[in-house]
Amino acid sequence: MFFGTSIFLLGLDYSYNLPLLAFTVLLGVVMSISIGFLALGMRLVYKQTALLSWLLFSMTGLVGNMIVPVQVLPEAVRYVSYITPQYYFFTVIRIALGNSAVPVTSLLVPFALYSILLFGASLYVLSRGLKFVKRNGTHRWT
Repeated sequence: MFFGTSIFLLGLDYSYNLPLLAFTVLLGVVMSISIGFLALGMRLVYKQTALLSWLLFSMTGLVGNMIVPVQVLPEAVRYVSYITPQYYFFTVIRIALGNSAVPVTSLLVPFALYSILLFGASLYVLSRGLKFVKRNGTHRWT
């Protein structure tokens, strides 16, 4: 939304790669849906996952290149950031908007594989959570 506003309303000019930007946003949406399905599947079984969700969100926000650049993190924490989906999303978004510090293929391929694998895993966890709830009768199904 901010990107569109800055272009159309403020008239800023970016050297962006629109196909890469669109594909990255699509992968980001798939990733977000996957994380939501994972959280829902876990919540259906364990019922009290709010604290765990908050801790994971806070940790990945700090080390996932969203709030703090990865380059300023200690080296041990930097390795943790490479397993978070936010790292790949925000790094590829920066490349799509004109920053060409890293070859995009070295980030886009792992991000796409990560999205596909996480989506499959999230569908599995959600289906297991739904089966658990139906079997134990903790929700009313009509």
